[in-house]
Amino acid sequence: MGTAFKTDVTDDVMVYACPLLQDLLNCLLDNADKYATGGTVLVGCHDNADGTYAISVTNEGPVIPVVDAERIFTPFVRLSSDEQSLGIGLPLARRLAISMGYNVTLDLDYTSGARFVVTGI
Repeated sequence: MGTAFKTDVTDDVMVYACPLLQDLLNCLLDNADKYATGGTVLVGCHDNADGTYAISVTNEGPVIPVVDAERIFTPFVRLSSDEQSLGIGLPLARRLAISMGYNVTLDLDYTSGARFVVTGI
């Protein structure tokens, strides 16, 4: 599929990706890629009003039900018995985020797939 960059956007936000942040993002990217049915995984970064930054990882695919929004961060939880995974990627991502003073949540307003947001960076 390749990599696409928006060339009309300036690089005004740079995030130092220490090894723990790299591991966190890898967990989110692996999850987004695994469940992407539309073939698209997007990574975004924006600044917040409180002076912190947020990184989002988004896919086009199944929408995670609101009732499962926190459950997916529990180790070994899978939303379908058909899944061929251990259910440890998202819980690991959250634990890594917390260890760095960040948080990972599911964006409940996104309805074209799943969007995970790392806040407090």
